[in-house]
Amino acid sequence: MPAVRHARRRRRLLAALACTAASTNALTIPVIDKAERAARATLAKWSLEDAKLRRQVQRELRAEALREEALREEGVVGQSVDPEVSGVIQQLSSWAGRVLDEEEYRAARIVESQGAVVRPADAPLDVRGPLGDLEASLSKPIEIEEAWANTLDALTQLFASIKQEVDRMISSENTRTERSQALGARLRPLDAPPSLLGDLEGFVDAVYREERARVDSSTIRPQDLPAKRRGPLARAERWLTSFLAEVDRYEKKRANIIKKVAKRPMEADPESAAGKTERFVNGLARGPMMFRIMVKRVVELLDATVLPNEYDDDPEAEAAFDAALKRGPGRR
Repeated sequence: MPAVRHARRRRRLLAALACTAASTNALTIPVIDKAERAARATLAKWSLEDAKLRRQVQRELRAEALREEALREEGVVGQSVDPEVSGVIQQLSSWAGRVLDEEEYRAARIVESQGAVVRPADAPLDVRGPLGDLEASLSKPIEIEEAWANTLDALTQLFASIKQEVDRMISSENTRTERSQALGARLRPLDAPPSLLGDLEGFVDAVYREERARVDSSTIRPQDLPAKRRGPLARAERWLTSFLAEVDRYEKKRANIIKKVAKRPMEADPESAAGKTERFVNGLARGPMMFRIMVKRVVELLDATVLPNEYDDDPEAEAAFDAALKRGPGRR
């Protein structure tokens, strides 16, 4: 009898726990889903506000670029940047612009649907950007036969290019051997018909000559060499320096335009949550900086040497100073 009672109690307890778990899941899942939709909609609204500010900044940047171009044509400002650097920056700017436009469209659809999930691949083809194309290609079902065929084609092209380059190297080396025997002197791969070995030797030779000229002229940076002695390193350094300078100039100009277009929260509304947060973060960031400046100044004062006093060796200096102090306003 006691065993039967315990079995009944155990069944009742398990049934009660199952009912409690089911009711808890039924109450919790809608609450979590509602919170996620609200958070997603809020982030989408912020993204739309950021897109609106970005478009204002882009208009100002285009107007500034037109003014700079007009001044450049008149000869008021210097020459334009390197065309290759300008082309790379335009490509990066175009790619980033497509991504931002795509995300702006997706944020608008999320706000309209009150926080529903909108994937980049769901955008129409005329609006879809790099993220949507990437997601569409990755989410596409894989067909084994097609994937195997594409892999074979890629390997075939790779082996064909390798074989072509090897044939060029063999032909170039044969020609170099024949010429060396005819001239009675050993020729370099650089002097033979074009091949991978000749290109590699030419690059190494150019770098060696460039570094030799830099050491002989006591020049620190390769790009400071004369134009006729610059090599691959100098060209790469000049391109990278020009690219970084152009990016720095663009970012400074954009930061100045953002300051004009949009005020900081701590300036526009200091008592708002964003204004208080920015003031708090700004204070945290400035604290270590001020402490570092103070420590640096104290170290400078401790390391400073006392300047010699030219009156220390003058035996009459103290007497003259005392006499000046004793002299009153009426004495001369």
